[in-house]
Amino acid sequence: MSNFGAEYFKDKKIISHEVLEEVAQVLPHIKGKTVLDVACGTGRHGYLLEFYRYDVTYLDISRDALDQVWWSDKKILVDFVNGRVEGKWDTVLSFHFLEHLSNYELAVALRKMHNLAVTGS
Repeated sequence: MSNFGAEYFKDKKIISHEVLEEVAQVLPHIKGKTVLDVACGTGRHGYLLEFYRYDVTYLDISRDALDQVWWSDKKILVDFVNGRVEGKWDTVLSFHFLEHLSNYELAVALRKMHNLAVTGS
């Protein structure tokens, strides 16, 4: 199991400037209160979103990463591109995931993200 983030989460004041900036950039675009954080890793961004009172569900392919999300029981272990995800969220987002996908995988992921959003079809 990875220890990445163990020190990071001891206190909200330790959250890195990078994460603060990235979350600040998406805050104006979040609709509603429920958020699905796709490929959340150890949950750094979602943790901050919860501080802003969003109801976050954490999704990742790695059990080790999700085990680091100790503050939440709303976790989904799945390969987002190839697996099945059910539910609806007001906002579906991801940080540092889409750029790692092939063109085909990107198209699949974006379609799934759209369909999982309340306003998606």
